Amino acid sequence: MKKILFLFTFILFTFICYIPAFSAYKPPTSDIIVFVDVEGGIKKDISEASKVPLFCLYKDGRLIYSTIGEDNLTFLMEAKLNDDEIDRVKSFFSSFEEWNDIYDDCPLKDMPIVNITANIDGNVRTFSIRGIDYAMSQKTIPAKLTSFYRYVAFYSNDEAKEYEADEIYLYVKSASTPDPDSIYRLIGWRVKINLESIIEESGLAGVSSVKLTGKNAKKAIKCLKYFTPYMTGDLPVFVRQQGKYYSLAFRPLLPHELK
Repeated sequence: MKKILFLFTFILFTFICYIPAFSAYKPPTSDIIVFVDVEGGIKKDISEASKVPLFCLYKDGRLIYSTIGEDNLTFLMEAKLNDDEIDRVKSFFSSFEEWNDIYDDCPLKDMPIVNITANIDGNVRTFSIRGIDYAMSQKTIPAKLTSFYRYVAFYSNDEAKEYEADEIYLYVKSASTPDPDSIYRLIGWRVKINLESIIEESGLAGVSSVKLTGKNAKKAIKCLKYFTPYMTGDLPVFVRQQGKYYSLAFRPLLPHELK
């Protein structure tokens, strides 16, 4: 009986560990041409909740894509593609009816999964590739899919500007008192919100969220933006409120989420 109980507990624990902390967003299949994001990996915490897409091209040519800036921080950029540029993106998917939906040949099962959702003339499919760098090196995914991912991974646009939104999701997690011998940053918090009231005990990995709009959203971005936008920086950042410490992260709502 003890062995059965142990086995059940182990299976349950394994299952929970592989549930993402948050489903941060869903691709807007009716409004997009292509949506690319990354999920999973070893670290599933507040960084999983606050992640942003790699590439999101809407049917009207509006493009939101992420880029790495100074201090290893991720920023969202916004550009407008013309018809020729849109056709260029579509051309990568000229053979996608022959592709598999899941490519899971990577031997390391804790590698991140890249999801590519394509809406080509109303035909919507999502392709999931675990450990895409490994898959490309082993040539286990179609050549055009490899070419498209390289196009996305190194994409830049000289006319792009930083994406700004009036609404954000703020992610909050209770934190223990930082070790004084460790390297971290304690920042000021100027938003009049009781962080403890946001915490939900039932939240996976102890991460809770709240939507902020207007002045509160702008203040939160101002506090966090140049320290840890989307929690991709290397230096842990905390805020202190009423004697308690919290880890914070945020992400702006995408255009289709503002409707």
